[in-house]
Amino acid sequence: MAKHLTEPLKKKIVEAIEGWQDHLNPEAKITWPIVEKIAETITGEKRTRQALNKQSEIKHAYENRNAGTVSEKSKKDVRIRRLEKEVKKLQEENASLIEKFLRWSYNAKKATRVPVEIEDLERPLPNPEKVRS
Repeated sequence: MAKHLTEPLKKKIVEAIEGWQDHLNPEAKITWPIVEKIAETITGEKRTRQALNKQSEIKHAYENRNAGTVSEKSKKDVRIRRLEKEVKKLQEENASLIEKFLRWSYNAKKATRVPVEIEDLERPLPNPEKVRS
């Protein structure tokens, strides 16, 4: 028989419910089987939906999570993380294109044949330390 839930355990379960999100489907609602698995992970013992539903804190967290009060926040968090990744990717792509432009610009000025071939433009830039010597 499972032991009674203590206040710290209830609080951990509530926090886990509020923070839960499906990474494949951020708009997905939490289900009682998921809450049961969360409770089992936290307490180390199986808990039924009925037993968890009797705990007012857990019941309210479940209802609020599915009502959208927490999911709106998690949707925003997911969108922010996605946009941050996109910004980082675009910054890296921009830096790569700037480097390519500078290399092509330098190599186009140093080109000895006309028309300039792509192989001429793609040559690596000379090492500045070797040029000074």
